[in-house]
Amino acid sequence: MPPSLFSNCMDMCRFTHRNDSALVKELQEKIFLQKAQETTKLNLQLPDDQVPVLCAALPYFGNLDVVIIRDTKLGCEGARRIVESGSRHIHLDACQLGDEEALAIAAALETSTGVDQLTLRHTQISSLGVEALRAATKIFGAVCINLDEQKISGGVAQSVGPTSSMETTDTLRNLSFVSVETPPSPPPRKSNESSLAA
Repeated sequence: MPPSLFSNCMDMCRFTHRNDSALVKELQEKIFLQKAQETTKLNLQLPDDQVPVLCAALPYFGNLDVVIIRDTKLGCEGARRIVESGSRHIHLDACQLGDEEALAIAAALETSTGVDQLTLRHTQISSLGVEALRAATKIFGAVCINLDEQKISGGVAQSVGPTSSMETTDTLRNLSFVSVETPPSPPPRKSNESSLAA
């Protein structure tokens, strides 16, 4: 928890024996800042009410290389902050990402140069969000955005083989989709009219 949020929480506490809150705040800040600078990987699954805490804490993590978030409803602000965290590899899995979050991610990608790989799994992103992400990939030349294990609506990711890619530039930046098998259509029903007439 960032020192400012921790301080606010401490200010709301009532101490019955003695008030050591100033010392506790000082120690928490020292430990938090040290740990934040040492951390290179975050692997989190958070309840909804902790996403704002994560958003407030991310600017303190100056050496992040990998951020993995699972089963956490990030919303637009959370998704944007993670992309802007400076991490090179970002994996967001089952984070309830839809088109609004894809637009926020795309806007962040347009100004964030540190992301090398962005993996989005189990999303509800439609062709609108895919197009925004594809447009954002044209800004910088070394990011790969993977949208796997999902069905992209709007016919954007129709593939014949196991993987379909849409190249957006001559660089490494692309959108990759793992195809989702569409169940075959049921055979047409035979008409029972002829048997009923007899």
